[in-house]
Amino acid sequence: MTRTLQLLFHQSPYWGWIAAAVLLLLPLIAWLLVERFAGQSRSVVRWRSTFFTAFVVLDLMVLIVLGSLHVARIDLTRDKLFSLSPVSRELVAKLDDTVTVEVFFPEDVPPEMVPLRESLADLLDEYRAAAGGQVVVRYLDPKDAGVGERAKAIGIEPKPYMALEAGTPVTKEVMRGMAVTYKGRTERIPAIDREVGLEYQITTLLRTLTGKPIKLGILTGHKELQGIFDQPQALESLKNVLAYHEVVTVNLEGGAKPVPADVQALLMSTPTDPLVEAELYQLDQFVMRGGALAFFGNGFTVVEPPPQMQMMGQMQMPEIKPLDAALDGWLAHLGVQLGDDVVLSDAPTDEVPQQATGLRITRGGSLEREYAKFTAVFSSQGLAEGHPVTFGIDKLTVFQSSTVDLSEAGRGRMDTRSTTLLRSSEHSWLGSSSEVMFPMALGGMPPQEPPELRDTSSEEEKLRAARGPRPLMVALEGNLTSYFAGKEAPTGASVEERKDQTDLPVRILVLGSHVPLIPRALERGLAGDPRFRLMPNLLLNTVDWLLSEHGLLEVRGKSAEPPPFKAPLPDDTHQKKFTWLLTLGWPAAFVALSLGAMVLVRAYRRSPGTAAARREARADPKEKDKLFDGSLLTTKEAPRPDGVSPGKIGPPPERGADEAEAESSGKEVKS
Repeated sequence: MTRTLQLLFHQSPYWGWIAAAVLLLLPLIAWLLVERFAGQSRSVVRWRSTFFTAFVVLDLMVLIVLGSLHVARIDLTRDKLFSLSPVSRELVAKLDDTVTVEVFFPEDVPPEMVPLRESLADLLDEYRAAAGGQVVVRYLDPKDAGVGERAKAIGIEPKPYMALEAGTPVTKEVMRGMAVTYKGRTERIPAIDREVGLEYQITTLLRTLTGKPIKLGILTGHKELQGIFDQPQALESLKNVLAYHEVVTVNLEGGAKPVPADVQALLMSTPTDPLVEAELYQLDQFVMRGGALAFFGNGFTVVEPPPQMQMMGQMQMPEIKPLDAALDGWLAHLGVQLGDDVVLSDAPTDEVPQQATGLRITRGGSLEREYAKFTAVFSSQGLAEGHPVTFGIDKLTVFQSSTVDLSEAGRGRMDTRSTTLLRSSEHSWLGSSSEVMFPMALGGMPPQEPPELRDTSSEEEKLRAARGPRPLMVALEGNLTSYFAGKEAPTGASVEERKDQTDLPVRILVLGSHVPLIPRALERGLAGDPRFRLMPNLLLNTVDWLLSEHGLLEVRGKSAEPPPFKAPLPDDTHQKKFTWLLTLGWPAAFVALSLGAMVLVRAYRRSPGTAAARREARADPKEKDKLFDGSLLTTKEAPRPDGVSPGKIGPPPERGADEAEAESSGKEVKS
């Protein structure tokens, strides 16, 4: 029976529930019929009791089997971590064809993988129930014949994980991938990892299969990030994070080419080579057509010396220049102003890392390391609450970030909504780009504290040295006018359907650091590095906000780490109580309800009205005709000793004088 129900549930949950309902209701109906029509003999009572006991035991067995196959659960967690989000339910409910999910996961998984496999199975059950039979799940063991070859053909191979053996970390490999097929098209998840967020992966993968992937552009051609995006292999890390979007490079070629029309969002960083005016025109027209833009970069440019100079052993300092004036003016027109500075902090609460800078001799003659603070890297909790970009992020590490503030044009624009998403702490101050970057280029450390102020210090120097929060990331949303409105198109720019104003609100985000686009930082974030762990989340949040994907933000927010308990539990007593309550509580409740139903049925059967009705139903048909004479209802009973028919209603017979006297004296009267 267990195997049959399991097959029914794996094919379709509805057939499984129908079979379970039949197994539960048929014994109940049979028992009620027996209670209704059975007699009261001793053998019948024993038989009824035996049947009721078998009914309770059988129903308990069926419920236990159902509980192991398809559990109806109520998600009481704050962020609904164990149930599907509305966007996932809506997506699978609209499927017009069968989706086949193949899970390549061994059955005899190591102990470290058991919770992950169970979480995956529970989540896939939720998808299957929400899809109404349109999702079919197959669990394939890589050890079976042909399974490993099929997995490798799809692109799923064993992945390493860390295990503990006798307290020692050991690297092992286990295949734990998944393939999803819809209308002949197959997409894969190479490795299922709890930290990534299973529901977000599956839902975005289904969106990719059921629709056309959204195209994202990366601006290249100006030695962004020292030309790293000009190398095809450098895009792999970015594509791993944005795996369910189509990531392409965009080279404007001096303005001769516009941003492709099918690119909906564009990511860019501080260019080393300045953008010409024709290229700014193409970027401006991209925004006017409704394109979304995210800029990750400093308000200055670091030009590294040519590699051949270093190979020749010649020491040459990098050149540090302010942001290109044309690009700076265009960003200011959009509403943001990047500072030619670096935000620094030395507060222990900001988790500023330290680095060994040398050795010193103590008074005792021993050597000790000297440490300095890397003040250009710190943590900040000054995140805006309630905004999609910061959703699920409680703390963010800041890397050599410039300030990002609203420009004069942004402050004076009434039809644009601006939000400062990230600020530094109260302990931060500003260092100029040259005084921070030059020491670091020589292998030194950034300034350890604000500079000492003199009477001759300028107002700008005083503002930089003053401690206080600084804006680091700003989001804009609204209608914009073209930077080139009322001007001729620049020479060399291709002009196609020029627009001087947006038809719908557009979205722009600016962060004063280029770290979210650095492939190495994203790789370390995916690997779980504490300092880079939230960088992939920040990039995904940004893309989803630019594309107005609020549903996916909610799904991925469920994968964020839950807040810590205010007070740690002393032991696992509470967990054991809930475990026993959930294990034995519902069977005990079911037995109590069944016994209560039995008591009520028997009480109903023993009530006087019900007993009289049963005797009447068993009466002889000829006697039934005598029960009603004219207007008087009688019952068939044995004649009374006084000779009066019990069926006659009227005054009692008169007693004689001797009977009354005997009754008063207590003597016996003989008739």
